[in-house]
Amino acid sequence: MNANVFDSRKLRQLPFAAMPDDALNLVLITPHHLRAGVYANMSKCWHTGTEFTIDFAVAPTGGQIDETSNSGTIEFDLVARIKMPPEMIFDLARQIAEEVDEFERDYRELTPRPPDDPHD
Repeated sequence: MNANVFDSRKLRQLPFAAMPDDALNLVLITPHHLRAGVYANMSKCWHTGTEFTIDFAVAPTGGQIDETSNSGTIEFDLVARIKMPPEMIFDLARQIAEEVDEFERDYRELTPRPPDDPHD
């Protein structure tokens, strides 16, 4: 493994690993060039035997649709690709569920898009 790559398995070996979650304050340092973030209105998740990948993209910039057969190709611009070990996917799913609950409490109920939505 590359010495510059952080191995999340080592996190469990550090002295604070036994501390309760609320006793540890993790601070994310965001580099200036990432502070604005990127906009995405489409995502896809896929996996291999060793990692999950989540791609984020923005609305179509081109493509061709055959309206008679309701088929074709839509091109999206990839804006970010996140790769993570399989064990992290449960933490991500939990965090997303918690944020959705909080959003709905604070603002409004969200309605999932239908499964046949072309942006899925």
